[in-house]
Amino acid sequence: MLSFLLAPVFVQTKAFENQSKALSNAKMIGIATEMYLADHKDRYPAVRDTEQFKKAVAPYLQSPKVWAVLNPKGGGLRFALNLAGVNEAVPEIPGDIPLLYDTQPWPDGKRIVTFADGHTDFVKSQDWPAIERRLKTKYSRRILKEPSAKEIRAFRQAHPAIRIAPSKLP
Repeated sequence: MLSFLLAPVFVQTKAFENQSKALSNAKMIGIATEMYLADHKDRYPAVRDTEQFKKAVAPYLQSPKVWAVLNPKGGGLRFALNLAGVNEAVPEIPGDIPLLYDTQPWPDGKRIVTFADGHTDFVKSQDWPAIERRLKTKYSRRILKEPSAKEIRAFRQAHPAIRIAPSKLP
């Protein structure tokens, strides 16, 4: 009798545990992406699909198990392909730009989203249309150029109180 009463509690506990683990895994993938960016001139991997993205960030992850699907409805995490090959400085508000997202909502209607600034959160079903619009945004893949010696000198003259690290000097 007692197990009959406690069964729903155990099911809810397992679901919450899976959501927490999935959120943590998405955060780890976001951190791995930040490490990738640091090693690749701040450019997201120029990939055609999520499988290529997984291969690109794999060296920065401790285990491929972070990609495991824990959502009972299936799906998985997908890379926002509108960021492929884009310099991370191009999106104007990285805290609003999805980097990874759940392809299926969880039973409670929420989806896990990792944003370009590195934070990961659950997005409620009523907020999902805004995320979908951002996933369709096209970003420039132009290469941002390094400042020339002349530009650095002009910047120094205009802003003498700001110091530029010696490693950045021409």
